[in-house]
Amino acid sequence: TTADGPMLAARGRAMVYPARRRGTILYVGGWSPGPVPYVESDLEQEGVLVEAVEVPMPPVGALWLCNPWLVLLLLEAFLLVPTAAGWLWAACTGLALFASVLVFVVVAIVAVRVTVAMLLRFAVWHSAQRVRAAAEHLQPRALVGFSWGAGVLHAMLEAGEVRDLDVSRV
Repeated sequence: TTADGPMLAARGRAMVYPARRRGTILYVGGWSPGPVPYVESDLEQEGVLVEAVEVPMPPVGALWLCNPWLVLLLLEAFLLVPTAAGWLWAACTGLALFASVLVFVVVAIVAVRVTVAMLLRFAVWHSAQRVRAAAEHLQPRALVGFSWGAGVLHAMLEAGEVRDLDVSRV
């Protein structure tokens, strides 16, 4: 305890937790920590606690590997596409081979593109779930997003899921 109030351990260091605390900012990062580490200590001196929430960001880290669409993408890339290509090569000749390969390439590109879109859509949804849970637990006064985190907050704003908070996109 200090003259200003009790001490709080935050990320391995002690900080003053004044009675006049101004609130908590929930930070949703990206592939890099962004500008938050540079201003975090200043904010903490002002009585603002900065808490980060870990979110799945394809293709970084292990958390995004929980994405069910990743399995389909890997199946498409390493099983379905090579198997179908081999079958076409063995079954067709001449103009039929050319037409079949052309159709196959277009279908494969569209299938992979849709799967990647679904993979990213799920990652944004999963990230938003984690942000929502952290916000319910911490009751922050503001949400700050950087890079991928700003995209997640934008998706939450578009869906009307962020109310009664200040939202800042860095």
